Amino acid sequence: MQESKSIILKPCARALIVYYAFALSIIASFAAGAVIAVAVPKESIAIDPWFCLAGVFGGVCILAIVVWINLEMKTATYIVTETNAQSRWGLLFKHNDLIQLGAVRSIKVRQNPAQHLFNVGDVILYTTSHSPIVMWDVDRPETKREEIWELVTKAAAGRFRYSSGR
Repeated sequence: MQESKSIILKPCARALIVYYAFALSIIASFAAGAVIAVAVPKESIAIDPWFCLAGVFGGVCILAIVVWINLEMKTATYIVTETNAQSRWGLLFKHNDLIQLGAVRSIKVRQNPAQHLFNVGDVILYTTSHSPIVMWDVDRPETKREEIWELVTKAAAGRFRYSSGR
């Protein structure tokens, strides 16, 4: 009996460390500017405290976006079996994409600099008839692409084997 192989992937949040640090540094620098603007007499410094508070607010907004992305990542699951690939994610709005592996024509790995630094990346499965499935922030994306491609070629070989006996 042949054992079926499936790959279950979850997004990896290591690359978000850079974005958390960026948001926190914006908040800290503008908060320090606000403290300086309030503590130092207005004649000796030309920083408006409202400008600094607007910067703190902007940093908090960036931090909130990063936290939202992190929570979205926690809900995401990608499952690749010998016959299909499925992508499920969403906090408020649930998304569920399913494609047949026989329809996959190519697989691409995309990495931004932060993802490359932490060896995570997006694995994108392109088909001829469906919009691509993007598996966001997958750990070791090159290895995962090779494993998925092995399943794609196995599915394509099985499809041709069954259809050739007409």
